[in-house]
Amino acid sequence: MERCHQTMMHRVLPENHFLPGDLQRQIGAFVDHHDSRRCHESLDSLTPADIYYGRGAKILKTREEIKKQRIGKRRLQHHAAAAKSQTEIKPEPPFRYSLKSPKNSGGGHKGPVANRRKNISHLRSYTMLQLRRGARHPH
Repeated sequence: MERCHQTMMHRVLPENHFLPGDLQRQIGAFVDHHDSRRCHESLDSLTPADIYYGRGAKILKTREEIKKQRIGKRRLQHHAAAAKSQTEIKPEPPFRYSLKSPKNSGGGHKGPVANRRKNISHLRSYTMLQLRRGARHPH
């Protein structure tokens, strides 16, 4: 109850109320919201009005049925998606490293861009060769 009063003080009282009737309407609206519309975690996410009028057990039963239906539906969707992905899996071709030198490729590129490509290609080939020999990757 203290928490309710503290929340009311922080939400209702900071506003300027020029007439006593205005303050009473604001407090009444807060109490109505707190008791009839706001779900309370300590009451299994029910409102105090649900508990007071005896609707709590029926609401919890309905929630449990909805939860079971949704879990069953999700399970079926998951199984359907898993079956679909099983049929779509294609075997990947084996991965092979190419150790060809650009000199033997017959490209005949000249200029600074070709030299950079050649250097990168040699470095990549050397790195792959080192990895095949069991050296650690440089990264």
